[in-house]
Amino acid sequence: MLRHKLQARLALLVVVAVLPIAGFSVFSALRDARLALQQTETALKLSASLAATSLDGLAESARGTLHAMAASSNVRDGSAAACQSYLAQLRGRFPQYANFGVVDHEGYIRCQSRGATTERISVADRLYFREAIERRDWRTG
Repeated sequence: MLRHKLQARLALLVVVAVLPIAGFSVFSALRDARLALQQTETALKLSASLAATSLDGLAESARGTLHAMAASSNVRDGSAAACQSYLAQLRGRFPQYANFGVVDHEGYIRCQSRGATTERISVADRLYFREAIERRDWRTG
């Protein structure tokens, strides 16, 4: 019986000695997890901000390119072949764009950088065309 009391006291002593270490370990793990979460959140906000800045720059670049395109006599007054040749040259300079195209007021594609088509293609039913006509401003689509 004395032996069982001694074992119980020894076990209690070990638990009392280990309990603060276990508590500190749990506290440290929670603190580290919070810190890691804050660092991840900060990094994510930075990445989102950089992406937004990059997209803003891309939009401004596109706007500048489109304004230059619209001012070109090859687009405004030239034949469809001259327009197409000019747009093909632009596409060569700006490979990040899949295609450049010019649409008339009725919604028909007048010329595009990917080459002439034998059929008349209309984009009059597309939202970007309707918005461009309504707002009298450029749109992408």
